[in-house]
Amino acid sequence: QKMAKGHFFVGKNRRNIGSFGNTARCFEEAEGNYILYLSSDDAIKPAFVEKCMEIMTEYKNIGFVMTNREEMDEEGNITEVPPFYNQSCVIPGEAQAAVFMMAGIAVPSQILRRREAIYSVAKERMAFQIAADWYDNFVMSCTYDVGYIKDTLCQYRIHHSNETNSSER
Repeated sequence: QKMAKGHFFVGKNRRNIGSFGNTARCFEEAEGNYILYLSSDDAIKPAFVEKCMEIMTEYKNIGFVMTNREEMDEEGNITEVPPFYNQSCVIPGEAQAAVFMMAGIAVPSQILRRREAIYSVAKERMAFQIAADWYDNFVMSCTYDVGYIKDTLCQYRIHHSNETNSSER
């Protein structure tokens, strides 16, 4: 159901179109300048948007801000993922691109993206069955700087059928 401008959109596909198709649909439906892909079993903390927006507002060349996360397993056990960096910071895009070449360090729910940064990727985007977000993060960081917040501001659920888990296997 489409909500009033400035709020959010909740939709349901008639069939499973996969994460790549779903991400593309979300981008097409979005109207705002900032985008957060949040799966139905993920959660953000109350301060997530506010803290990410502080950085986005201050640094105009940041394409996205990622936060630290915690993970919840199928039994509900929560584990905080060790922070990737030892402090909150702004990383020059080229330096972060080198990191993304070696590892996917973030899941979609821990990143607030600037719409124009996603659009720059969308023009060159390839279709991926899995890990499209890792590719997008890499390509965005080739053009934009990246913000990092050491605070744990989101929760990602790990279960046997999620794509991250199966791609790592």
